[in-house]
Amino acid sequence: MDLPIWLRLTRYNESIFAAISSDGKEWDTIGLAGSKALTNPSIGVYVSSHKDKGLSKAIFDQVSLTPVPSSAQVLPPGVLLQSGSFIAGTFEHLSFDAATPDAEGGFRRNGKTINIPRSKIAAVIMLPITRGQIADMSSHVGLLMKNGDVMDGDFDSINGGSVLVNSVLLGITTYSRADVRGCFLQPVQAQSGLYTLRLHDGSIINAAGLGAAKGDVSIQEASGILVDVSADEVAQFRAGPSQIQSLAELNWKATPPPAAAPAANAAPAANAVPIESPPPVRSWEGPNQEQIMEAEIGTTIDFPLTGKFRAMGVRIALSPDSPPNSQVTIRVLADGREVGRTPPFKAGDQPRFMEVTIQDPKTVTLEADSIFAGTTKVLFIDPVAIRDN
Repeated sequence: MDLPIWLRLTRYNESIFAAISSDGKEWDTIGLAGSKALTNPSIGVYVSSHKDKGLSKAIFDQVSLTPVPSSAQVLPPGVLLQSGSFIAGTFEHLSFDAATPDAEGGFRRNGKTINIPRSKIAAVIMLPITRGQIADMSSHVGLLMKNGDVMDGDFDSINGGSVLVNSVLLGITTYSRADVRGCFLQPVQAQSGLYTLRLHDGSIINAAGLGAAKGDVSIQEASGILVDVSADEVAQFRAGPSQIQSLAELNWKATPPPAAAPAANAAPAANAVPIESPPPVRSWEGPNQEQIMEAEIGTTIDFPLTGKFRAMGVRIALSPDSPPNSQVTIRVLADGREVGRTPPFKAGDQPRFMEVTIQDPKTVTLEADSIFAGTTKVLFIDPVAIRDN
């Protein structure tokens, strides 16, 4: 490839992908590395001449840091059911025939086959996808391509490495699975379950009931599909969406604290490369799929609510790298009015659970106040709103 070129590193969970491009639009992946040690990695760019005692020179410009959606907002390949459950895995084959809507496809997860009727499928996910992309496709029937293009049409079948779609414009068209991010068949009509189980593979299952079978957990999914998993596959078990709403899964909005004004005599360094500021809130899933949001002091996080809720709850703590003498106070607002405030707690204190009463607000806001600015950050762990039943 001729110079100049674009370079990109992308982190997804515990993996880092390296890619190159000639125009910054079309990318070719050239490497992959993975490690559970990637907690706080450092990144950078360098050049080597590959010749002993020989120097080389390179110029790196347009350097930027772009936050990607958190793991709490990203789903791996799998099937999204019309009930709202998501099961990680792959379809070996799936056919659509209007005359036989309950025909079952060959879906495989963790080496086991699950019989899933075609009529209960909302979407088949081929590549990692964000919840926002799924929401954007809610009114479409067709394909979301890897490059972001939307191909409307009636789904025909999945067979091996091919996806077939029938459109009025193009007729029967075959696409490679490697180029398809998701195949959307019908809108989600979420069914509330008594429980929600999160599995280590990224599955999120709304359960109407649970049972035990030969040491495994037998899950009766909200739409009636049976999913058997081993106990060690379960990352988290909690009350279902009929009782709580996970706030981290909503389209929340973070407003950073006011930026400090630069010194009057401050001047940019020669040849300085502007780098985008990191986002005021980082969000990820913990080892047991608890949803963690790390916010800078002074940041407000607004969560839009739809429905009736009587309370909200969250575990709070200070980030481990906060100064040892720092302390914070957490405020909870409902529709802009303060409804709860914690006493000050300090770095090193055990996570504290906070629950406040709310009365059907349209928006709930979390905010951390402290006189210790800079590196002080607060962790909001598994924030939820409790439904008014």
